[in-house]
Amino acid sequence: MNGFEYSRFGWDDPVYNLQNAEEIFRAKSLLNNEALANKLVLDAGCGNGRYSYSAAKSGAQLFSLELGDGVDSTAENLAEFPNVQVVQGDIFHAPFADNTFDVIYSIGVLMHTGDARKATQRLASKLKIGGSMSVHVYGQGNPFYEYIDRTIRKRTIHLSAPELRRFTQSAYRMRQWLDRLGVADQASRLVRLDSHPISIFSWYGAPIATHHTYDEVKGWLAESHMTIVDTANQPPRLSAIRRKSDRQSIGPLS
Repeated sequence: MNGFEYSRFGWDDPVYNLQNAEEIFRAKSLLNNEALANKLVLDAGCGNGRYSYSAAKSGAQLFSLELGDGVDSTAENLAEFPNVQVVQGDIFHAPFADNTFDVIYSIGVLMHTGDARKATQRLASKLKIGGSMSVHVYGQGNPFYEYIDRTIRKRTIHLSAPELRRFTQSAYRMRQWLDRLGVADQASRLVRLDSHPISIFSWYGAPIATHHTYDEVKGWLAESHMTIVDTANQPPRLSAIRRKSDRQSIGPLS
């Protein structure tokens, strides 16, 4: 990831390893083994595959979709699983027929697409009637947090990779200082300073990153004829079932 080794983040790190990724996957996808085993599943925006690993272990027949060139690393990371197919493509034009998947999940991706609502709709069209879809997006913070975040990101998204790396290292040192003082949690109400440098780099380097409320995401799913079955509302994490409607696929938004 432009200066940091992202291809194995979440796999080999002393803290952010596969055990940690498994816990995060369960919390953010709201899916258990029973929901995944022997189901046709889409990981929409799989990154380096660390969450796909958990789904594949659960016995899913999995398609892992990723936009960037990192799919080569993803395929390498998941090579041990014959039940996984890694596909390069974007969510808005996913190379799958409508009404295909039993389960779709998207963790920390939709808010980077430029139109999270439309991306949700596009994914919903790939889901079978009666299938389930789980989404996790960045939650909206308090007004002070949002202002500070916008102000910092106006600069960081235009930094070169070496400049962003230097910013990340400085921000990470600040996070370590706040941890030593025991005030990191309080500071997080005003500014995002993650406990790992790759997370900081990713947060402030992503060109597009929108923040959303629970009610927003709930509305997107309702528009796609889905009923909420499980949720954690901050940040927005929802799992929904697609209902029958008089439309067999979801058309484009106006």
